[in-house]
Amino acid sequence: MRSLVTIAILFSLVLCFNVELKAQHPFRFGFSLGVITSQLDGDGYGGYNKSGLQGGAWVSRRFADNFAYMLEIAYRPKGSKSSFNATDEELDYYRLKLHYIEVPVTLRYYYDRYLFDISAGIAYLAKEGEKGYINGFLQSSDITGFNDFDFVVAAGIGIKFNEYWSVKARFTYSAFDAAKKYIPPKPVIHNRQFNNDLSIAFYRTIGN
Repeated sequence: MRSLVTIAILFSLVLCFNVELKAQHPFRFGFSLGVITSQLDGDGYGGYNKSGLQGGAWVSRRFADNFAYMLEIAYRPKGSKSSFNATDEELDYYRLKLHYIEVPVTLRYYYDRYLFDISAGIAYLAKEGEKGYINGFLQSSDITGFNDFDFVVAAGIGIKFNEYWSVKARFTYSAFDAAKKYIPPKPVIHNRQFNNDLSIAFYRTIGN
């Protein structure tokens, strides 16, 4: 099931690129690369302790002087971690890894060199895993109980350096419970989980 979804997502991106190449209107496309740091609201561990690299590709088109829409596909690792200094020898050690393929649709507003984004989309959980002390024992598993799909909303702000390069900071949050079957290692009042991440990425436009 997951492999079929991945193929469908990749096919949709290729289709978008083909539309760009054939169209006479100002479609633009490129790639992005940056860093992401995340936490999981609802698991009892606070702080943006889980960090990693993110990257993807995008297609966009302006439909007014100051507005554009964008379709993006990106790899975004998320999850949770007990602390920056945690090791598997500490009884509080816990690490949750969630590898998402995220496909957001973005509305962008340009103001001079600045850009402002709001997004909504779907994130597909391609790989998952957890390791840590659960009920007093060091355990690891590649099945976490997270949903295969997470619906996300986001807001971003950025600066355009020139026609080819820009940088954007972004805040993303789960619109609904991301893991109805996940059991946190720490006792919590409300057993609902929301991916919460901050990211910054450079965007490169290819071609004119």
